[in-house]
Amino acid sequence: MDDNGSVNVHSKDIIDNNEGRVTYFGYDKYDTGLDAGEAFQVKQPRHLNPMDPKDKSWSDSRLRSEFDTLQLYGKDGHLNARVPREFSGQVGALPEPFTKAYPGFGKGGAQQVHADGATIKFDKVDILPEK
Repeated sequence: MDDNGSVNVHSKDIIDNNEGRVTYFGYDKYDTGLDAGEAFQVKQPRHLNPMDPKDKSWSDSRLRSEFDTLQLYGKDGHLNARVPREFSGQVGALPEPFTKAYPGFGKGGAQQVHADGATIKFDKVDILPEK
């Protein structure tokens, strides 16, 4: 969902088509958006400054999907996934295989992979409850 409560256009495409671009993902299964956001240290709507109309969340972490990870290999056999770097990949940032860079947004500790925006066909897509 977007911060205003409407369905995010990218999420709607994934829900409707069982296909979409993937950036960060992990292997653990979470039952709520709150739990996923805490583990992945996602800036969710609850972290917003109500006095700043330009403050935006990154995600509500409520979309969970399952997919065959072999899709991450391109036709040339190249793996389209990597260990992300801290602070959204800033130059010189350390590798971050387990989330830890944004403790203000959650406890962290989730194993994470970055799929470089690869388009993935999902076997299953769920919308998690917020809490």
